[in-house]
Amino acid sequence: MARTWLRDEGNPCTTLISLSKYADKKRLDAFYAVLYLAAFPSLLETVSGDYREPIKEARQTYSLRTFERFLIYFGFVTIEDKPNEKPNEKQFGSDWYITKTDLFDKFIQCRPHNADSGKNKLTVFGMNGSNKLH
Repeated sequence: MARTWLRDEGNPCTTLISLSKYADKKRLDAFYAVLYLAAFPSLLETVSGDYREPIKEARQTYSLRTFERFLIYFGFVTIEDKPNEKPNEKQFGSDWYITKTDLFDKFIQCRPHNADSGKNKLTVFGMNGSNKLH
């Protein structure tokens, strides 16, 4: 059976909208993971939970794929390790503080599509010939 990224992992635009709205301020990666999993609760059903609780596994997988393996490479976010509050305790994964960069705001803008509809519109500059970077 073929797997599709959108079916199995939700919609990546959800993260971009969340970052646009909230990432001016340093926030934990878990904040964005919770928003994402709230938007796509069926994703939890696909997590095995063999090694840890499904919610923890989903959160760490989301953070790793979204921030460490994607957005950081484009310079759209900064990642700062959260200090370990229990330095003698080995932890799998880590908590990160995420902040968007100026480059993020230059390339990605989220604004209301239609003021009456309440739906957001995502514009990614460079993807559409009519959009120009200033």
